[in-house]
Amino acid sequence: MKPFLISLTSDVDGVKSNYLDSVHKLGDSVEPIMVAFQPQPPQVNFQVIPVGYLYPGNLGRFKYFPQGFDDNDTIVFTDASDVIFQCPLPEISHQKIYVSDEYDLWGADNWWKSKLDDYDFHKLDGKPIYCMGTWAMPYFYVKDLLKFMKDHQFRFDSADWSDQLMFNWWLKGQNFYINSELFCSLYDGFGKGVIKKKDGVFCDFFGKPISVVHGNGDSKIYL
Repeated sequence: MKPFLISLTSDVDGVKSNYLDSVHKLGDSVEPIMVAFQPQPPQVNFQVIPVGYLYPGNLGRFKYFPQGFDDNDTIVFTDASDVIFQCPLPEISHQKIYVSDEYDLWGADNWWKSKLDDYDFHKLDGKPIYCMGTWAMPYFYVKDLLKFMKDHQFRFDSADWSDQLMFNWWLKGQNFYINSELFCSLYDGFGKGVIKKKDGVFCDFFGKPISVVHGNGDSKIYL
């Protein structure tokens, strides 16, 4: 069974020009499913689950994550407005968790520092930041992650940004992997030269094209 590609979005700037205009480059390596909040994105030729509400924010969107998959189905999740696809997914294990490194650290002098200080949360200090906007894992892990976020969201007053913090907190108790041809986060991989652009294609350190490119943070301008 091919992986399911899940997105949770409304029709905001970049969804069409980035996500929808490039998703065909994945070929038949995934089965896309889009949970579409109001206003709904343009019509597509894959499964859409319409939601009659406005986009509920980065944390709130996960309440609408599709259900009913088999536990061993592979789920690939990506953001939509700041994600492009370049080529079919590489071969990945159907039993592993894959993440994308942001090439920054928790507790460093960055955007997250004030949030960690405000909530006196320092369990992750010194550890790499992994991106909530691109990941892959079996569905049984997805269910565990969603439960973890539901159980711990009040630790951060259900703040919209806390999805990434809780994702990294959850990862602390998991074995996970990085496949450099699967995902990349342009922040801060592009700025530090780990991600390179060659002939208009984002490539990993070894020169291989990357399937899913995330223009996270202030790096959307590079897409």
